[in-house]
Amino acid sequence: MPKSKPVSAARSMLSKGLSLSVLTLVSRILGLAREMTKAKFLGTSALGDAFGIAFQVPNFCRRLFAENSVSVAFIPTFKKYLVAQEDGEGKARTQEFINATLTLVSFMTSVIVSLGMVFTPLILRVFFPEESEEALGEAIVLTRIMFPYLIVISVAALFQGILNGHKIFSPSGFTPILLNSIIIAATYLLSPRMANPARAMSVGVIVGGSVQALFQVPFVLRCG
Repeated sequence: MPKSKPVSAARSMLSKGLSLSVLTLVSRILGLAREMTKAKFLGTSALGDAFGIAFQVPNFCRRLFAENSVSVAFIPTFKKYLVAQEDGEGKARTQEFINATLTLVSFMTSVIVSLGMVFTPLILRVFFPEESEEALGEAIVLTRIMFPYLIVISVAALFQGILNGHKIFSPSGFTPILLNSIIIAATYLLSPRMANPARAMSVGVIVGGSVQALFQVPFVLRCG
């Protein structure tokens, strides 16, 4: 009987690993489809360059404030709280830690997004020569549409950290599939209704990021 527990744990880990690998594969395929959609609608035009640069600004901030901070700081600390959570008081301390972290992440990213949207013209001026005023103007619009992506994706990363702390990986592995699918769908559906396809893709980015966060909420609540 004692030997069955390690075997069961190994099988569970193998099953989770396989499911996460499948989700990652599907996500990569959809990521390729997203890039093909971008190439079809934007090509190598100045509009495509404007979208690429505009998308990189919140993505760079995301790597700094979402992925790195969660993997390096939040998850190890959260696991310590889970190990120490032996009674109701321990659970309350864990909840306080999560609430404080969520408040800090939301506040800090909101401040950064607000400042970033104000100073977007100065930030993007580095990437555009003086003769590219039209592309710069469109890049400013696209960046301001997508900058709030930093807030929602940071919250989504925090939810992912909570789930990973409970050894639940599939919901977080599925969210990139949602993001890529929504960006592709938004590009096809909204392009005829907006000024240009780049703005349609930008709307897809912010909607997809919001769905990434909201999709994980029921799984986080189920963890108690």
